[in-house]
Amino acid sequence: MAEKRFGETVPGGRYLNARGQLVNANGARLDDALEAPDATQSAIDLAEEEGIELADVEGTLAGGRIGVDDVRAAIEARDT
Repeated sequence: MAEKRFGETVPGGRYLNARGQLVNANGARLDDALEAPDATQSAIDLAEEEGIELADVEGTLAGGRIGVDDVRAAIEARDT
């Protein structure tokens, strides 16, 4: 993986903070750029069926977890 610099966007709407840690748009720390988003199994299944990238979905459940309603909102946004 190429070296990333502070503030640089990486795939999935993730960023490097001032400490060089990978974080999401909400500032939550991520361990790896390829880490799968935290989502319920039903949200994962629906996203796969509809061709939605979970990395682009903002989770509204506790801790930013992605639920099926979040995926439905992404589908609606895509289709409008």
